[in-house]
Amino acid sequence: MKKYIFTILMMFCITSIFAQSNPANYLGSGTATNPYEIYSNNDLQNISVYLTQYRTAYFKLMNDLNLSGIVHSPIGTSSVLFAGNFDGNGRTISNLAGNDKHLFRNLASGGIIKNVIITNANITTAQTTADMAILV
Repeated sequence: MKKYIFTILMMFCITSIFAQSNPANYLGSGTATNPYEIYSNNDLQNISVYLTQYRTAYFKLMNDLNLSGIVHSPIGTSSVLFAGNFDGNGRTISNLAGNDKHLFRNLASGGIIKNVIITNANITTAQTTADMAILV
């Protein structure tokens, strides 16, 4: 009986170690075949909040998002670059505005942003380098 309980505990521990952390409780598993699903402005923001856990994950936008009046933190930092895959799924993100409020700030080699429509964006910056874009 002790051996049986030990085996179950070991299986649980190994599963916990290798399971991808999902602190934002997204639907999906963050893989290419089952990306995390983004339904709301809060879901989008959580990519930035939990970037260390999600930096190589796959995401899919499920709804159009209106960021009017939302303080959005850009996805990616100089120390933690976004290396995942963001599929806009043909959806629109509108009214992205503010000082240095890019949608994605730092993208790692291999990171992908695709199929997203950005409308009514108004971004200002004090940066003196030409390394900023809303989305190209």
